[in-house]
Amino acid sequence: MLGHNWSYTGRDLTLTRPAQASLHLNCLITPTDSSAARFLIEFRPMEQQLKLAREQRQMVRTLLSIEDARSSKRVWRPDFLSLVRRRKPRR
Repeated sequence: MLGHNWSYTGRDLTLTRPAQASLHLNCLITPTDSSAARFLIEFRPMEQQLKLAREQRQMVRTLLSIEDARSSKRVWRPDFLSLVRRRKPRR
């Protein structure tokens, strides 16, 4: 990875700490152009991503229920195909 200057993403890594609870993290390693540091390591808690995924699912459910409520209120829907079929060719 570092020899080729590629990024790396590790998912659901477990960081064990002595006498403390383990942490479940995602890890992102990115090469840098800086001479002070060869690469940047970022750890992100899994809970943060799980929370975002839950929020996104809730938003999708809300939007679907709004669309469902709207569609049930529509009494008449035009049938454009039947209008096109009835049209007689001009002579």
